[in-house]
Amino acid sequence: MAFDPSGRYLAVAVSAGVQIYELQNGGALVPVGGVQGPPVVGFANLAWDSAGHLYGIPSQYSNSCQNNDSACGLYIFNFSAGVLSPAPGSPHTIPQPGSLAVLPRQ
Repeated sequence: MAFDPSGRYLAVAVSAGVQIYELQNGGALVPVGGVQGPPVVGFANLAWDSAGHLYGIPSQYSNSCQNNDSACGLYIFNFSAGVLSPAPGSPHTIPQPGSLAVLPRQ
């Protein structure tokens, strides 16, 4: 799970994609819509950049990664008003990804 840079939205990897939550003034987390993203991918790592993108990779031990399936790779989502949409070209195939880091813009 990972908060966006504003601290307002939390992305949580669930078995069938990503659930977005919004942090309310009283500290409660409220789901924004339903689970989003590809239902065949269980994400192991999620990270945001400062431009409204969410990145995710599946576990290197997932079935898709063990079978060299094209579902194993780097997923990039555009995020707007609580909705994730796949960025063009996503996913980018990566055989058995291990970890994910997103660096701030220079």
